[in-house]
Amino acid sequence: MLIVGKAGQLITFAPLTTQTTTSPDFALSASTNSNLPLSYTSSNTTVAEVYQDGLIWKVHIKGEGATDITASQVGNSNYMAAVDVVQQLQVIGAPLPVILVSYSAKLEGNYAKLEWKTTNEQNNKGFELYRKTESTENSTFVKIGEVSAPHISNLTSQVYSFTDKTPLNGTNYYKLVQIDNDGKATELGIRTVTFNFQPSTFNLYPNPTADQVNISFTAGRFNLLQVVDVNGKVLQQWSINAMEDSKILLLGQYPAGIYIIHLNGKGISETRKVVKR
Repeated sequence: MLIVGKAGQLITFAPLTTQTTTSPDFALSASTNSNLPLSYTSSNTTVAEVYQDGLIWKVHIKGEGATDITASQVGNSNYMAAVDVVQQLQVIGAPLPVILVSYSAKLEGNYAKLEWKTTNEQNNKGFELYRKTESTENSTFVKIGEVSAPHISNLTSQVYSFTDKTPLNGTNYYKLVQIDNDGKATELGIRTVTFNFQPSTFNLYPNPTADQVNISFTAGRFNLLQVVDVNGKVLQQWSINAMEDSKILLLGQYPAGIYIIHLNGKGISETRKVVKR
C-alpha cells in the first residue's frame, strides 16, 4: 500500500565483473535516486564477504564460486524502502603463472635430460626438480636442482632444460614444480627415465682422497678416461691403450667436492664418483 507523504526510490546497481581468487578488495558502487546510503549483503560468505571501510562498502574475495550481492535501502521519513537489487558475483581460480606446453625426460648416455616448454609466463620465479626411484607410498621426492626463469614481462614462450648427472639404477621419477614470485609452488607433472647400470668393471681408491686416485680396470675394455666436475666440465682427459689396466690421477689442484670419473670404450661407458677432500 502506498504511504502518503513518502516518495519512492530506486536502486541502480550495475552487473559485477568476474573476479579471481587473487583479486584485491574492491568497492561497491550502487546508488539510489534519493542519494540515501545503501547497505549490502553476500549470500555466500565462503566466496565473498562485504564490509564497510568508513563510508564505503567493499567486497573481500574468499574462494571460488558464486554469490549474490544484494543492495538495500530501508528508507527514512521522506522515502519508502527501495526494492532490493541483486547482482551475482562470479569468482574463478587465479590463472597459473605459466602454461606448460610440453615436458619430457629422456635417457642421454648415463644422464637423464629433462626438457620443458612454457608459454604466457607471468610472475614466474622459476622451477624446482625433484627425483625419487620407487613408486611406493614410503618413497619421497628429493630436490635435485633449480632452474631460474628469465624474468621477462609477459614472456610468450620459453624452453628450459636440466640434466641429472647422478641418476640411480632403476626407474627414476622426475617431478617438475613451478615457483611463483611469492613462493607458491605448483606441480606440473612427473616423467620417468629407467637406467640399467651394469656392475662396474673398474675400481678407484682412495675415496675420499686429498690428491692421488688409483684407477684399475680390465685391459682392452676402455680407450678414454675423463675427469668431469659436477657441472659437466671436462677437467682432464686421457687416452687408454689396449695394454693398460690402470691409471693414476692427481686431483690436488682442484677444490674440495665431488668429481666424476668416466671410462669409455666401444659401446661401453662407465662412471664413478670420487670425493676430493
